[in-house]
Amino acid sequence: MRIKYLIFLLAMFSACSVLEPGMQREELMITRKYVGNLLDHKRVEGIGVLDPDVVWLKTTLEPHYGKIGIYVTGELKLDLKDRLYIRRYYSGNPGVDQWAYFLESNDGKTFYRLHGAVKGEEGMLPSDFFR
Repeated sequence: MRIKYLIFLLAMFSACSVLEPGMQREELMITRKYVGNLLDHKRVEGIGVLDPDVVWLKTTLEPHYGKIGIYVTGELKLDLKDRLYIRRYYSGNPGVDQWAYFLESNDGKTFYRLHGAVKGEEGMLPSDFFR
């Protein structure tokens, strides 16, 4: 009887984990967020010859310029009333672990790198959209 009880206790203790639950690879993570339909845009030319232009966007959820900006070279391939999303990708390269942020259309075929926006005097980062 004691042997069965001892085996039962060993089985119970071995099934219990003493580690704190951390972020698992299987956890669901938000990587795409809707930021509204495109209402209008304002283009600001780059300073240097090789600098891309910055296009500031107004959307149905962000009705003021200065929060959503994208880098554009050439023609802007977004249409008014397009549903826009901010997507983030994780780059897990050795020594460089960081998120990259892009603005993309509803179908995901048109995308642009997101600009670190400025709203008033406060600096705003693309990661603030996911908080």
